[in-house]
Order: sequence, then structure tokens, then C-alpha cells
Amino acid sequence: MRCIRSLATLAVSVALLGAVAARAGVGPSCVAPPAGLASWWPGQDSAEDVQGSNEGTLQNGATFAAAQVGNGFSFDGVDDFVSVGDDASLTPQVFTLSAWFRSAAAADPAAAFLVARSGSDGVSGYELGVFPPSGALRFTLNGGAGGADLTGATAVLDDAFHHVTASYDGATMRLFLDGVLDAELAVATAIAYPAGASFTIGRRERAAIPGFWTGVVDEVQLFAGHALCAAEAAAIAGAGSAGQCPGGVETFCLDPFLCYKAKPTKGGPGFAGGGAILEGPIESLEVTVKKPAALCLPADLDGAPAEDDVTHLEAYAIKPATAPMRLGNLAVTTAFGTLALDTVKVDRLLVPTAKSLSEPPVAPAAGPVDIFQCYTVKVTKGTAKFPKGVQAELADQFEAARTLDLKKPKRLCLPVGIDGSPVAQPAARLLCYPVKPAKGEPRHTRRTGVFLANASGAEQVDTLKEEQLCVPATGALSP
Repeated sequence: MRCIRSLATLAVSVALLGAVAARAGVGPSCVAPPAGLASWWPGQDSAEDVQGSNEGTLQNGATFAAAQVGNGFSFDGVDDFVSVGDDASLTPQVFTLSAWFRSAAAADPAAAFLVARSGSDGVSGYELGVFPPSGALRFTLNGGAGGADLTGATAVLDDAFHHVTASYDGATMRLFLDGVLDAELAVATAIAYPAGASFTIGRRERAAIPGFWTGVVDEVQLFAGHALCAAEAAAIAGAGSAGQCPGGVETFCLDPFLCYKAKPTKGGPGFAGGGAILEGPIESLEVTVKKPAALCLPADLDGAPAEDDVTHLEAYAIKPATAPMRLGNLAVTTAFGTLALDTVKVDRLLVPTAKSLSEPPVAPAAGPVDIFQCYTVKVTKGTAKFPKGVQAELADQFEAARTLDLKKPKRLCLPVGIDGSPVAQPAARLLCYPVKPAKGEPRHTRRTGVFLANASGAEQVDTLKEEQLCVPATGALSP
């Protein structure tokens, strides 16, 4: 048996960037900063905010030292820190904190803070640091009141550099350590931000327990209005010393999808079909949208859960009015490896869709999951073939975890705008592999009358059998 191990959404980040770099014989490339970056203090021999206008000031002898990405802020654990002051941009309700750090402490400190904006009482805003007795990261909102207190599972006081991403999306707090989810907590709270409190790096304002950091803090970032997904967190960590840069490798947030062949439910709402103009990264195509062909569910891949269990994809058969471009020798990488592929024809459209087994749902609003246009593909002649025996463990809202056999990829799907609609994640790709249950595994239990709703209207479909697994992919495209 050949299975991948716990990559899932990380396939678009650490695994893919690492695979590409390894094949090229070079180190990782820098990655583009994710959306929502409000302030960025790289610590490159200054406390400048290179993204916003929240300039920092070194306090009490804080200085700089070699760090993960160039230099970073160096603190003695006695009284050094960086003061940024107060600004409305530093007080979001949905946000992410990101930083590299190294603790020089050999033993667990009473408390040590990487970043804080919590005021003189320490019971408002947010704090990110390390508390005893675990020596693990701790992320709090409003001082942890109302249960908003998240402690990681991994000790980090080891005198080594680590990357942390701490995010809050209004419903869930998450800690990612070195690009991997370390802890999460479901909690809904309104963050209180008293006026005049400073944003600090290397301590918090509460005088009783200031929690001065001993060691280095590097590449501090605040993302406002955006909770980074697992792929984005892993991409930053995976870039390592290459860091982040404008024009760097783009990262996207996208789950794997397990697609079931489907047909319209007898007596259900009919699908009228119609024409559409698709604007993609390769070309513009006028197509006729035909009947529904498959329903794709967000899938847990090898034990790693899907991040968005609400957004599904409905696949429609499409026919272009003119022959599409044919591209050859495209290097496409997924968690299952890299292949050279040739496009053949355009045959599918994947549309973000809401699903319900009991009643008609509300169609999803425009979000980060785009509409995808799919090209059938074949492996480029004379290049490495897709190996035999590849398997993956998958679970979704229809089926419990089971092992599926994968065959060589059949479709490469690219984000498109339809009739002038924008594309949210231009770098997103899906590569789809035909699948079937492995020997001894149960087959799909058919569902009838599944309610669907998307931009095309309301429908009902019956699922038939497993068809394909579509996973996040990376790859440059050029006609």
C-alpha cells in the first residue's frame, strides 16, 4: 500500500513547495504574503512597519540578532521590548498573528510574551506567548475570559527557531506551530480593546507580570480581517529563511474534494442549462452548460480534516463553442507527486454549492472557493508515469474513513470568472484522480434527492458511485 501521510491542505504549501524545490535542486522560494496583511515588522535592523504605518520603537536596549529570515529583534529577558503604540488597525475582531521566534531560556519562564495588545490589566485584547508549566504556546483573547484561552500541545523552549501562526475567525481560535495545527478551540467572543493600550513585541503592558521575552522574535505580522488557513500558515513556515516577498509563490486555501457521480433526481427541479463566458488564466471560452455530472464533497484526507465543511462543488458537463487551447508538458505537483501533463479538451465546470439532505439550502455567497473549469489531461509522452498502487484514506459527510485506490489524473481544473465575475484565488488549482474503493472497503451508499443550491439555481440529485478525488495542486501555466 502506498499512502500519503497527513498532508491534506498542506499539500499546497510545505509539501508542494518542498517537492518543487527538491526537484529543482534549490532551497524553498519566498512566498507572497497572504491577504489582509495590516502591519509587518521584519526586524531587519529597524523597528519599521514595512506594510502599514505603525512604526515601532526599541526600548531599554533591545537590539537585533541573526534570526530565521535575516535579522530579528533580540531581547535580554530583563526589560527589552519593542513598543508600537496604539492604532485602530491593531484592534481587529478577526485577525492573525504570525512570527518566527527562538527562546534562549533553558527553563520555563513565569510568563514570556511574543506579542500583546492587552492593556495594563492584561484582561483585554490579545496575547501570544509561553506560560508554565507546559512550555507551550498560549494564545488568549480578553485575558482568557469566557474560555478564550488556547494552549498548544508542544513545548517550544528549546533554543531553536519555530514559526507560530495564531488566528481567530470569530468562531475558532487556532495555533499553528511550524506550519502544522497544534491546537484549536471553538469560542465566540467580542474582543474588548480599551483605548490607549500599546501593541508590544517581547512583553505585555501589565506591570505585575510583564513577561519579557528572552531570545529572538522575527518577522512579526498582523493580518486584520483574515484568519490564515492551514495552507497559508504552512507556506510561511515552509519558506523558511527565504521568507515572504511581493511577487513570491502564491498560496491558496482549498480543501480536497471527493466527487460522486450524480444524476438529476426524478421529479426534482430540472436544470435548464444555458450559455456562459468563462474567463480563465489560459483563455476565454464561450461554453454551453449541460446537465449535472457529479457532486463533490470536502474531504478529510489521511486524517487531516477539511477546513470548510460547508462549501461543496457541483460538476456540470460543458461544451465549448470553439476548440480550447492545448498545452503540453505542464509540471503539476500535488501531495501525490509531480507529473508532466498535456491538456486535451474542456469538459467540466465545478461550481461552489450548498448541500442539504433534508431541505433546500441557501446558495452560498461569493467566497474564497472559485468556479473551476476543467481540462481533461494525459501524461506527457516520454515523461514519468503515475505509479501504481497509490492509495489515500478519505472521509466525508457521506462516508466514514476508508481507503481508495487512485489512478492517473484525468482533469486539471483552473479558477475562472463566469460572465464577468471576479476570481478570488487565481493561483488555485485542482488535479483530479479517478478513484474506487480499495479491495475489502465498502462502496458508496447512494443518496437520493440531495438538495443543492448554487448560482445556477436549486436542484436535486441522486449520487451513484465514487468518481474522482480532486486535490489542491500547484503548477505554472503558459500557452
